[in-house]
Amino acid sequence: MGYDERAKVYYGIGNPGGSDLIGIYKGKFCALEVKIPGGRIAESQTNFIRVIVDSGGIGGIVHSPEEAEALFK
Repeated sequence: MGYDERAKVYYGIGNPGGSDLIGIYKGKFCALEVKIPGGRIAESQTNFIRVIVDSGGIGGIVHSPEEAEALFK
């Protein structure tokens, strides 16, 4: 089996659209998508966050540490 540079490699959890930061906080699944201001948000990323929040988890698209902290208050 040789190397095929055309092959796509998927990694992480929930691809496509899986969040950048994933973990557990106080027994809840958490997912944060980190973007720079004005950064493009893919529909798959929005859908992933929606599933987490609709299932009782903590999730969001954040642009700063302060926005991330606000999700956990």
